[in-house]
Amino acid sequence: MSTHRSLWLAVLCAPAMALADGTLSFVSEPGDPLANGLVYSEDFTDAEVSAFANPYGLRVARVNGLSSWSLNLTSQPGHLFRPACYERAQRDPFMAFGRAGLSFDFSSSGCNTIVARYRVYEFSADPGSGAITDLAVDFVQHCEGAGPALFGALRYDSSIPIDTPPLDPVFTTSGNFHFISDPGDFIGQGQERTFPLDRLVFIAYRNIDNGLSGTFNDTDDLWNIDFAAPDSGPLVPGDYRNAQRYPLQQPGHPGLDYNLDGRGCNTVSGEFDIQQADFEPVDGSPTAVQDTFAQHCEGSGAALTGDMQFTTVFQNGPLLEDVVFIDGLDGVTEWPLTWDCN
Repeated sequence: MSTHRSLWLAVLCAPAMALADGTLSFVSEPGDPLANGLVYSEDFTDAEVSAFANPYGLRVARVNGLSSWSLNLTSQPGHLFRPACYERAQRDPFMAFGRAGLSFDFSSSGCNTIVARYRVYEFSADPGSGAITDLAVDFVQHCEGAGPALFGALRYDSSIPIDTPPLDPVFTTSGNFHFISDPGDFIGQGQERTFPLDRLVFIAYRNIDNGLSGTFNDTDDLWNIDFAAPDSGPLVPGDYRNAQRYPLQQPGHPGLDYNLDGRGCNTVSGEFDIQQADFEPVDGSPTAVQDTFAQHCEGSGAALTGDMQFTTVFQNGPLLEDVVFIDGLDGVTEWPLTWDCN
């Protein structure tokens, strides 16, 4: 059983209580930048929250009490907000054109960037005033590009209980990172280490030089690795020689850098071999990577050699006809961003 499902069971197995006017519950995984492992649930009355909608979205917010919070949801441009599943949402109101929006803030804290999904089970609002008359939504928010997520549920004048299975995270990651450090190597300190990679401790992303970077952070270790092709070219399979420290590599040189637990190099010489580097078309995130590398720190003959392989799978809706696709991509049927799931 996954961590977030276990935490949800701890909350949801409590004795059932009749809803007042509404309920907000969430489970934040350890490492979530917004709530960092907090498990939270509260009942509220409509006198304590504001809940208003327009044809394309809504906002429910509590600005008093022990913990202020707000949830903003927006449908894709040109599509009325309705009960449906919304995939690959971005931070509202700063989402790219064609993308749904979501933003959940808590206790005066919010996210700069968001990747999210949400499911609206029930929704209606007064067409004149915009006052929401009923709402049931579950949502998942990954804050600042991190793997740890916040799994939330909001009910407002709704009879739908918060006992529906929580949504899956937007993505999952699996893989391994391994290195062997020669005696005298400053970074690895002569050790041999292996790190299992999953979304709770490892995040990979395309860096500013059109290459690949990854950050690992658990309770014991923190490290970062960077690869870049020469002159910000696309990172494709191949051998990259005469690498220099990323992001300070000179024109014509690839970039490489691996640092561990606060130990980094002022200068780097090395090489790396990319066997696989796949990026998904919606956001450009790495999805399948396999590589080997050798790094020499400060011109030392001692090397740190390593290999990394991981796969990241983005959870998207099923391939249905009644969906809204992102524009401008080949094979758009693989990327439904809004679909009828109720």
